[in-house]
Amino acid sequence: MPRLNGFQFADVYHSLYPELKGHARLFVCSSSIDPTHRQRTEDHPDIDGFYEKPLSRDALNEIL
Repeated sequence: MPRLNGFQFADVYHSLYPELKGHARLFVCSSSIDPTHRQRTEDHPDIDGFYEKPLSRDALNEIL
């Protein structure tokens, strides 16, 4: 993302729209293989999942 990474986006999004908590789901889709990125996703209260690129059909079905 040009200005924010996914974690920063999640923080800003839910600070601007707290009423959407539980209604809008956020997922990280990344090409990163760094295990700390996956761990940060699991630790973040507003992110619902981490998926590696390219997305498989099974991963897309999980999200939907």
